[in-house]
Order: sequence, then C-alpha cells, then structure tokens
Amino acid sequence: AGGFDALITLFTPLVHVGGGWLVAVLIGITGAFGMPAASAAVIQMLYQMFLPITLTVHLPMIIFAFSMLLATRITNFAYPGANMFAAMGFANSNKLKAMIKNGIMVTTVQILFLLIYPLLIVHLNI
Repeated sequence: AGGFDALITLFTPLVHVGGGWLVAVLIGITGAFGMPAASAAVIQMLYQMFLPITLTVHLPMIIFAFSMLLATRITNFAYPGANMFAAMGFANSNKLKAMIKNGIMVTTVQILFLLIYPLLIVHLNI
C-alpha cells in the first residue's frame, strides 16, 4: 500500500541531518517496533527499504547488517509475544510480570547499544 515508501520519505530529511549514524538507528528502531514478523522477513524488508539510503550515506555494511540483526532481537524482548510465552512454558513459569520487566531491561540495553555502537564505528572510526 506504499506505507514503507512513505516512511522512507519521512526519514530522508532526518538522514541528511544525522548521516550514517541516524540511518543505523532508524533501521534498528523501525525493525524493532514497526515490523513484528519472522526475523528473515524483517531483515528482507529492512534491506529493501534502507539499502539505497545506506549506500547514499556510505554507511559501512557491518553497521547496516548489525542494525538489521539487532532490530530482530529487540522485538523479542520489547513486548510479550510468542517467543516469550514459549520460553515461559518450557520453564513452567507463570511470572509474566517478571518476564516483562526483564524484557524492558534487555530492550533498554539493546537500544543503548544500537545508539552507541554505530556512533563509535561511523564517527570515531574504531
């Protein structure tokens, strides 16, 4: 329906301000909170959406891949879903509140990593 094209159109002015670092963050956040699906499908959609922008801002491919991978991981912890309930079932646990708290903590750490790692690679050339 053109939703992803519209999203890229909205992101384009931001990319001109933030450069490669912001592209990496947008990939991660879009995948984590905008595309709940199977990991392979999310990576394919992110690849198709963000590859032209990634090439334009000369974002290193390792950061491009890292952002897509992290996007699929954040989704599993950010909000309760099938993966969380499956793990609870295998553990014979009914502590949903504890799982959600853990998920929020893990999501926070992953988002911080998504913000810091590309910054170090893109801007400081580490």
